[in-house]
Amino acid sequence: MSQEAFEIELPGQKKVVLVELKPSQLQQAMQLGGGPTGNSLATAMEGLRLSIREIDGRKVGYNDLAGERLDDAFRTRDVMLLVGVWNEMHFPSEEEAKAILGKAKTIAGSGT
Repeated sequence: MSQEAFEIELPGQKKVVLVELKPSQLQQAMQLGGGPTGNSLATAMEGLRLSIREIDGRKVGYNDLAGERLDDAFRTRDVMLLVGVWNEMHFPSEEEAKAILGKAKTIAGSGT
């Protein structure tokens, strides 16, 4: 399955291309963010690093943004804006989940 890509223009006209992570990459972000004992911000930050593919037309990868390299590329406010976009890209809203659940049908059997 192909990954959706999104071009985000930050205040100050910096352009960033993010890709939607595959489920295995999302799991990797969770592990890099501290696993079960980590926190959601750490997971989102690692996911963001995995998602960013371009900054102002320059191709980048995870290693280009590892550790404090992310600090060198973006202001804190820009990182938090990108984290918000990343979360919207990867996690359904409560309304979306309720809409899907509202269309769910009971089928015969115990589910096992």
